[in-house]
Amino acid sequence: MKDELIDCILCPTTISPAMPHFMPNSMPFTAIMATMLWNSLDFPAGVVTTGSWTENDEKALENYEEKGLVEKSVKTGCKNSVGLPLSVQFAAPPFRDEIVLRLMCDLYDA
Repeated sequence: MKDELIDCILCPTTISPAMPHFMPNSMPFTAIMATMLWNSLDFPAGVVTTGSWTENDEKALENYEEKGLVEKSVKTGCKNSVGLPLSVQFAAPPFRDEIVLRLMCDLYDA
């Protein structure tokens, strides 16, 4: 990131709204790795709520194609999620916590 002059990355937190507690254990590691990656690299990262799962999302889930284990788990985990938060995360290079906090505040306020 430093070599490319990247101050911060905006990325997903998870691929769905909050899932039941047992769901992450039944999914491939790579499907839930978005938040763990930054922690393991010791990069500051923060999550901001950007909205919530709606009735329209719930209806669209009926047509969500189950191509494999991840999609099947997501479809199962998302059922009855109306009102649960959706979010994104910011991640910055080590010791640049202030960038993450500033961007989190800006997005939240927007």
